[in-house]
Amino acid sequence: MSRIDYAYLERIKTHPDYSDWTPMLKRLAEGASTEEVAEQFYIALKTVGYRTARVRKMLGVSKTAVALAMAASIGLITCTELDQAMAAKRWERVVPVDRLITELFAYGFTNSQVETALGFATGSMEYYLNRTYRAFICPHSKNVLLPRWVWATSIRLDKPTELELTVLRHATHGDRLSAAFNRLTPAGVNLILRHLAAKMDRSLSELIATEQRSIA
Repeated sequence: MSRIDYAYLERIKTHPDYSDWTPMLKRLAEGASTEEVAEQFYIALKTVGYRTARVRKMLGVSKTAVALAMAASIGLITCTELDQAMAAKRWERVVPVDRLITELFAYGFTNSQVETALGFATGSMEYYLNRTYRAFICPHSKNVLLPRWVWATSIRLDKPTELELTVLRHATHGDRLSAAFNRLTPAGVNLILRHLAAKMDRSLSELIATEQRSIA
């Protein structure tokens, strides 16, 4: 992950086709396929691919599902208050470990990285994802799961999250991880720190040194 290109975001909003960009992203977040989006907006399939690629680049991520989560987080795509309330209510049904897994996926981690971060067996993510989809009453797609999770929690992915800050304090000051995060392995802590450093456009050593100075 890299930092969001806000200047490019503003330029996109002046694009003559911008009126189609946000609805296109919203349809992807609702679970529509690229073919369905192309048909609905009367655009070529390659245009859908081009626009989603540009949005991923603008938001500093490499996966469409993560871009949709980030777009929801910064308000590029929105939902109604009723849908948000419903998502928040349904999110209460999701068990803590599955909440943690969902957040790690929203950071852009792969199945393998999440398994490493939590010390889970290889190939186990499908089970946990399916359990989350069922509890959250969500289509089996990260394109839908991640933005709905953002709306349910009102999390800001473009800023340091509670998880990232907790892990940073744990790494620099020895603070204990809370019950919500204590499944993280040392490898998981390192993955999250590196993710946060990239988000803040700093090296890992700079990030830790800054945190240490803030407490000294």
